[in-house]
Amino acid sequence: MMPAISIRATGLGKAFRYYDNKWRRLRGALLSGGNHAQEFWALRNLNLELTPGMTLGIIGRNGSGKTTLLQLLAGLLKPTEGRVEVHGSLATLLELESGFQHELTGRENIFVSCGLRGFSKKEVEKRIDDIIRFAELEKFIDHPIKHYSSGMLLRLAFATAINVQPDVLLIDEVFSVGDMAFQHKCARKFRELQSRNTTIVLATHDIAAVKSLCDQALLLDEGHVVRFGIPEDVTNYYLSLISEKIAVDDAKQAHRVEENEKMVRHGSGEAKVTGVELVSASQTVSFGETITFRFHLKYFADVDESILGFFIRDRYGNDLIGINTHEEGKPIGPRKKGDRLTIEFKLSLHLREGTYSVSPGLSYDPTEPRYLDWIDNAVVFQMGAPATGQRIHGFLWVPNEIGIKNADES
Repeated sequence: MMPAISIRATGLGKAFRYYDNKWRRLRGALLSGGNHAQEFWALRNLNLELTPGMTLGIIGRNGSGKTTLLQLLAGLLKPTEGRVEVHGSLATLLELESGFQHELTGRENIFVSCGLRGFSKKEVEKRIDDIIRFAELEKFIDHPIKHYSSGMLLRLAFATAINVQPDVLLIDEVFSVGDMAFQHKCARKFRELQSRNTTIVLATHDIAAVKSLCDQALLLDEGHVVRFGIPEDVTNYYLSLISEKIAVDDAKQAHRVEENEKMVRHGSGEAKVTGVELVSASQTVSFGETITFRFHLKYFADVDESILGFFIRDRYGNDLIGINTHEEGKPIGPRKKGDRLTIEFKLSLHLREGTYSVSPGLSYDPTEPRYLDWIDNAVVFQMGAPATGQRIHGFLWVPNEIGIKNADES
């Protein structure tokens, strides 16, 4: 019988002790009762419940507590306070090469690694061909792994962990494993595990992965929960915090304005998007219709350079289309305080039927997320189905030409 809860954390916290110098560390090790150590709380007062089949994305800056949380869930660290419950078989992708013996062959390491996870030799024998095939190491599997490249080691570790069909899978930033083809294969396996009701916890800096793969998102900062909820809302809030930090570091006055749960606004305020219009022939945008996205700007300070762009997102927060003045070779140029501009983008939309949003951003530079103004989901619009009844496979249709000829034709 499947448990009602896969993972439960109650009042979870982890503190590490550190000393100012080596002499105090030695004294603290030799003498009990001394107060020579200082405490650093990597995680504090975390409460969490995940049901079978749920996928949670954990985001936050480096040092926010993401890896510590995964290690606590995996049982690699003992909580300083609170408790952790994990129900069902567990697989981890925290340190991909941990547990591998470099003098052993790839095949031998699969048996060792799976054995450490509690699988019997017979269970491993049933899966080993699939693991080897997934890792793409058929020619090298009986060679000692000390001769493997780093990429081969990573593929072996990933394939070993992800092909044991666990009830709970913990992942720490490993979706860059291998080449592009292997990454796509890993993503398909990830979806397969989700369809089999595996509970997955993913700690990552990849915002797109969180929005497209996860049911819930958790934002940590300095060991504390900042937000928990719908991935789009949590990731938007996180991006606004990053933008503000960059602005503050550059000694610019940063601010954030939350209009509603679906809209987050942030930036230096030196210029703003004062209005967004979508000019269409009807309230529902027709498939293939050429429409105008019109943005009104006002500058509240002299600005040497600015770039206006926008994303069109689906209702899950996935970025489908991104356009900006810099990449299209239409520079805005230096602007003075009090300047007002209207900038229009005209394009034909071939999105499948559904609801979409427009998120504009007015930035200083094309290479970094430092904004004068950014608005998440400023405008929402409805896209109609093709009048021809054509089915759209994927997110959007792209105009194309198809040629068909017999193989013997020149």
